[in-house]
Amino acid sequence: MDSKEAGQVAYMLANGSAKARMTKEGGNRSIRQWKLIFLSNGEVTLEDKVTEDGKQPRTRAGQEVRLADIPCPDSGLFTELHGFPGGGELAEHIKAQASRHYGHAIRAYLGNLSEAWPRRGELVTRLKTMEAAWLAKALPSEVDGQVRRVALRFALVAVGGELARNMGILPWAEGDAASAALVCFKAWLDRRGFTGASEVHRGIAAVVAFLERHGMSRFDEWGDKDRTIINRAGTRKPAEGVDGFDFYVTAEGWAEATKGFSASSVARACADAGILETGSKGKHSKPVSIPGHGKTRCYVIRAFALARVQDAEVA
Repeated sequence: MDSKEAGQVAYMLANGSAKARMTKEGGNRSIRQWKLIFLSNGEVTLEDKVTEDGKQPRTRAGQEVRLADIPCPDSGLFTELHGFPGGGELAEHIKAQASRHYGHAIRAYLGNLSEAWPRRGELVTRLKTMEAAWLAKALPSEVDGQVRRVALRFALVAVGGELARNMGILPWAEGDAASAALVCFKAWLDRRGFTGASEVHRGIAAVVAFLERHGMSRFDEWGDKDRTIINRAGTRKPAEGVDGFDFYVTAEGWAEATKGFSASSVARACADAGILETGSKGKHSKPVSIPGHGKTRCYVIRAFALARVQDAEVA
């Protein structure tokens, strides 16, 4: 698949509807629709694919939650070899059996659901209770809606697997399906590395990276009127009581630091995280009198707040 199409396909598959198209006669074709739980067996992640041509710097949050990348553990996919001498032999056996036997479980599953249809209210209540119990185990106390959205799909797999086991279709022990879904969800969440909104996390990281990259080269030092900075992004000032500098970022510098994101949304996120010092009436920039530059509006980031973020990233 072409990299520029990969992200759009992730949206299309998850949203369950194809594009509207015209017939040869000029009328509208019937729009294809579906409801899927889908997996990719690609050896690269969606982000690797989307960014491979360099035109899109990162995946969008909506793409990330629609196609969740589940990493294989370092120990390998097969922790239990089921009597086979190695993972290769087990994989070959699974491949051979899957090519001979398919569709059996879903037919039995749908048959059982059809029989239970007259009692569907009772069944739905039971499944919702199972879903809530699984989510309570899987989700930390405070998570963004993006994480919960992904967790709900894993919960659907967990509940569906447990229901199939209760129907006698799957020969698993009680709780196996729920535990397997939990392992996969935790692997996704650990790889993601944070429980907040993706664009907020990445926006803050972009600002921190900008200061780390350009803090000494494109920020003149407070009171130093003899040095001319090419492509100046702001001013730095030795912090009081802590090692490092306070940064006074110009509007142009902030726009560059947050390129690819909403500058105002990143400012709001930085302020909420205690990184950005807000001005009067909750404004994210504030007027500051800087020697050699007069009074100008800046985005003020203090050294102690920057150090706290950097320490958290290392931890």
